[in-house]
Amino acid sequence: MKKNLLFMVMGLICLVNMMNVSVAQSVNAFQQGSDPDHLVVMEAENFHENIPGTTFQYPATTGPFYTQNWTLKDTTAGFSGTGAMVTLPNVGYSTSDVLLVKANSPTLKFVVNFDTTGTHYIWLRANVNNSGGDRSIHAGLDDTISAVRMEHMTLKTWEWRSNISGGATRPRIFVKSKGEHTFCLYMRQDGMQIDKILLTTNPDYLTPGTTTGPAESGRVVNVSISPISNDYNKYSLNIYPNPGSGNIHLDFGSNKVEDVQINISNMIGQQFISKSLKSVPLTNGIDLSLQSLKNGIYLIQCKIAGQTQSLRFIKN
Repeated sequence: MKKNLLFMVMGLICLVNMMNVSVAQSVNAFQQGSDPDHLVVMEAENFHENIPGTTFQYPATTGPFYTQNWTLKDTTAGFSGTGAMVTLPNVGYSTSDVLLVKANSPTLKFVVNFDTTGTHYIWLRANVNNSGGDRSIHAGLDDTISAVRMEHMTLKTWEWRSNISGGATRPRIFVKSKGEHTFCLYMRQDGMQIDKILLTTNPDYLTPGTTTGPAESGRVVNVSISPISNDYNKYSLNIYPNPGSGNIHLDFGSNKVEDVQINISNMIGQQFISKSLKSVPLTNGIDLSLQSLKNGIYLIQCKIAGQTQSLRFIKN
């Protein structure tokens, strides 16, 4: 299926190039499944946005200053994918005030293309190292927190849970309309390890227990087409295959020799690859090796003659 979709996209790229238009290809939202449970499954490290928390003093007025971040760790065996996300440094800090959480807590955001509206129940595969802390988190949709203080009580074991503190209700979000929405995870207690996220419309969904659970959901591939101006001073940026595992081909258009700067970074700004080269008219493409990159989502930035374009791609 992925190969067929890739060939369709590449064919479209060739067609529109002959029609004097540019194509920007990007891999975007997680696609909700068409199965009876309408599953959305996401590896925590494959977020679309990672927002650090604000700097704070802890203990207040007397302690040092900290800035907490969601960080990828692969030190606790049994995780799915390339690792788990954990809020660090783990200094024993927590907050339940929703206004403070939205303003100050480190946040992970995941864009999901929903085909089904209504209530969706939240499952998290998590691991807890401390019975008195590191065990709770907030969640919501489109920057509205609806699941306050989801708790994970099992110590030192990767396990799926769908619990709210006190057990009176199930953690859930409400999808008002079909299309793209942003699922958010907000730190409540630092140090909690999140491996995987599952959303389902089925309130009686059979828990995956301690297994890694269903495979991650597929992605929506968007191809946007726009005219190229007659002066051809602009350029187009295309990446294929996307997702890719070995090498990717970076294709850009320019009708003359230009200085090109290419940078590849992760979604929190850490740069891994940087290349400077000259564009060659009529060819305008290079092959880039992904061997040094871990699986995940990356941002590739291409700057030519003062103009910059950026696209996301997935290493799998």
